[in-house]
Amino acid sequence: MQFLNSIIEIFIVELITFIIIIGQIKVENRVVNLENKAMSYLGKLSFGIYVYHPLIILVLSRFLTINEIYSSNELIYTFGIFILTILFTLLVSHLSYYKFEKNFLKLKHKFSVIKSTNDISDVH
Repeated sequence: MQFLNSIIEIFIVELITFIIIIGQIKVENRVVNLENKAMSYLGKLSFGIYVYHPLIILVLSRFLTINEIYSSNELIYTFGIFILTILFTLLVSHLSYYKFEKNFLKLKHKFSVIKSTNDISDVH
């Protein structure tokens, strides 16, 4: 069943990726419009999602063993773990963005490079 779950998971990711890529080819008739509040919000959380998702998977796999919560239907169990992983990843990423990352983003303008108009190479 582990092998089947891996195939299903890979297929879901590939299908979503395919839909998004194909949907962006024609600008006027997009299949998936990424210009909305939900995608903007996920864009803000994307760094946290990238960083924390593997950690969430590790933590959940340590705490939620098959023997503890296993139901009679392994597919329902797998789907439940999948949903829990996504929810916890979004929660941790949200907290990280608004409590930690946002403070660093405010400092970004202090470290930007400003080109001087008195560049030596401009003098003739």
